[in-house]
Amino acid sequence: IDDLATLQPGRLIETKVAPEARIYASRLLIDQLVANVFSNIERHTPPNSPLDITLESDGDFVALTVHDAGVGLPAEIYERGITHFQRFDPSRSRDTGGSGLGMSIMAAIVEENGGKIELFPSKFLGLGIRFTFPKSKD
Repeated sequence: IDDLATLQPGRLIETKVAPEARIYASRLLIDQLVANVFSNIERHTPPNSPLDITLESDGDFVALTVHDAGVGLPAEIYERGITHFQRFDPSRSRDTGGSGLGMSIMAAIVEENGGKIELFPSKFLGLGIRFTFPKSKD
């Protein structure tokens, strides 16, 4: 979050992090997951648009939720969810900043760590994404 704030100082970033929210997962993969999310935000949302990030503990699970203020996704994507090697916006290409693999990679990381991924319209009417992982037992 600090890195994103440094790279985009005009972006309002609201955060709420529960200190007890801990997961048992590959640090390398979780770092890659978060880097991918922030890369997509940098690429597909205006640099001065708001961002809301929460990390909360709920029973046996921990949820990382990100709300951005970009253009969001087509409604059918929210209903269908992520499928492998899918480009959500046909106007995006490698030339305009995307290979179409980002969401597939994120879904694979989440699955590898026993979690779930959910896409929904954000409170800013952009993309909302929630990663839910089993809570660490320690």
